[in-house]
Amino acid sequence: MPRGYKLREWRRKGFDAERSLVKYLRELGYVCLRIPTSGSTKEPLPDVFAIKKDSNPCKLIAFEVKAITTRYYHYTVKAKQVKKLLKFINIFSGIKGLECKAAIAFHFLQGKRTKSPWIIKFVDEAKDVKIHLWDESDMPELTDKTLSRKIKKKIKWLRELHANKTNP
Repeated sequence: MPRGYKLREWRRKGFDAERSLVKYLRELGYVCLRIPTSGSTKEPLPDVFAIKKDSNPCKLIAFEVKAITTRYYHYTVKAKQVKKLLKFINIFSGIKGLECKAAIAFHFLQGKRTKSPWIIKFVDEAKDVKIHLWDESDMPELTDKTLSRKIKKKIKWLRELHANKTNP
C-alpha cells in the first residue's frame, strides 16, 4: 500500500460527506456551498455554509461535517472545533432579519448499498459535543430524507437497547 494512502482515503471520506450534505440541503431549498479548507487555515471557517432565503427570518447555518463509519455508534467533536464554528456564526449574528445557527453534521456511513443517515445537532456553546446514531436530529427533514428502512430498524433497535440500559 502506497504511503499516505490511508490519509487520502480518510480525507476523501470527509470531502464526499461534505458534497453529499450540500446536495441534500439544496434539495431542501437551501443555497449552500462547501468551503474546502479542511483545517488548513486559522480562520474560523465551516465545512459547509447554508442560507435559506425563503424562510422568515432568513436562516444561516454553518456546518462542521463529520463522517463516521458504522462500527462506531458515537462520535465526539472537541470543544476547539465547536468554538471555531461559533466564532464564524458570531460574525453574522448582528444582521437584522437573519437567524444564525452553528451545527455539527454527523454522517454515519453504512456502506455503498445503504443510504447513510445524517444527524444534525445545533450548538450554542463551546463544549465537547457527543452524538450517537440513535439520537434525535435537530433537522429531522434532512435525517428522514437520508434513512433507509434497514437503518430505521437498526436505529429503532439501538434506541430500545439504550432506553433499557438507562431505565432498568
